[in-house]
Amino acid sequence: MSADDETRILLVGLADTVDRQLTAELDTSGFEVERVSAASDCLRRVRKDDIDGIISEYSLPEFDGLQLLRSLRMSQPDLPFLLVPTDGSETIAGEALAADADGYIPADSDPETVVTRLQNNLQDSVSRNEDESQNRYRSLVKTSPFPINIFDKSGEIIWCNDAILELLDKDCREELLGESIFEFIHPDDRESARDEITAVIEAKESTGPTQMKLRTAAGDIRYIHVSTATGSFFGRDIGQAIIVDLTEQEERKRQLQIFEQWLRHNIRNEMTVIHGMAESIQQGRVDDATDCARRIQEHAAHLVEQANHERKIVSLLSDPSDPVITDLTSVVDRQVAKSRDKFPTADIEITHRAEITTRAVPEIEDAIKELLDNAIQHNNTDTPIVRLELERTAENNGILRIIDNGPGIPERETNNLLIGQEITPLSHGTGLGLVFVDWAVRRSGARIAFDTTDPRGSRITLTFSLATGS
Repeated sequence: MSADDETRILLVGLADTVDRQLTAELDTSGFEVERVSAASDCLRRVRKDDIDGIISEYSLPEFDGLQLLRSLRMSQPDLPFLLVPTDGSETIAGEALAADADGYIPADSDPETVVTRLQNNLQDSVSRNEDESQNRYRSLVKTSPFPINIFDKSGEIIWCNDAILELLDKDCREELLGESIFEFIHPDDRESARDEITAVIEAKESTGPTQMKLRTAAGDIRYIHVSTATGSFFGRDIGQAIIVDLTEQEERKRQLQIFEQWLRHNIRNEMTVIHGMAESIQQGRVDDATDCARRIQEHAAHLVEQANHERKIVSLLSDPSDPVITDLTSVVDRQVAKSRDKFPTADIEITHRAEITTRAVPEIEDAIKELLDNAIQHNNTDTPIVRLELERTAENNGILRIIDNGPGIPERETNNLLIGQEITPLSHGTGLGLVFVDWAVRRSGARIAFDTTDPRGSRITLTFSLATGS
């Protein structure tokens, strides 16, 4: 194969001396040369699909040349790849050939020999016809809507499809390749995961479906069913894990548990109080029947308010709205203005105001209203103070903080929002307002965090992804 059509060769992490000699010979032979220093940079560059061959060092930052080769072979089975390590090793040479390298050439080889070998490999790649079944397999893995992860006996990730990236909150494949799957398996399930890897890789036994928990790069918990099959990939035993994400089902199950606890505890308590006061009025045991009737009305109003929250949560769960482009800054402005009218004695200010446009469900406006109402209604100071901050970050996020000087949010209320937190008869919350807020935030693809301020008060932080182009 001639290089008249400007065949592009990528040099990966070569030592300066080797790089200079090879570059001179490649230039003489008419090749166009590019360079990267790390394996992840190589994978990103190859994605543009205009690299015709690779010459790589073995020792690279992040992961080595063999790991790079195995990852490339999943998506680029015919791309010529020559390994030219600075320090020779028969073991590396054998592993390179088993992993389908096109050549293992010591660094002291004549550059002309390296280029000649590369030219031969380029010519072979034109006529190479890969086995049809392997083509189908690669296509299936790449396009599958189910997360598929391919790993070795140590749990090292060799390759994964785009669905895995979404599952683990990763932006690009290069962030995962060479990492251990145990970094993402919840500590509760790591021992059983190791047992399954042993069964798959060593005993050649398929396993699953097995229920496990994952912890994503963002710290979220995912509930999954994973089925793992045995396989071989360019001379290496591998495991092939196909995953079904059950997180949404688990979250719905949790909300049903929360509703059940709330119904059993809070409604019963409210109705007991209402019944007791009505009975006292009927039997003439109260000094001020009007005051007692007012208290009955307050408890009944609280029940109606919680029923409205329950209705909105059920709607979010059963018939969720799609996220739409939302001017979050305008939403906050509107709700702050309404809160000032509703609570004239409260001190409410936006202390930092950035323009934030995101994608969110329409219910996010009711959620922000709920947070402002809570910050004021549950405040036991003479003058409730609420400060709001809208901020854009370098990570392409929009942040809304709501800070108050109240008594803080009880831990039992925030624990109800944690999907991994066990629901017990004593773990119920007193209301459904925060549950609604949490679900509106989740459905908007955002995150919510709670912490306390010094000397008193709470801070609620909502983190949204900025809309494209905002």
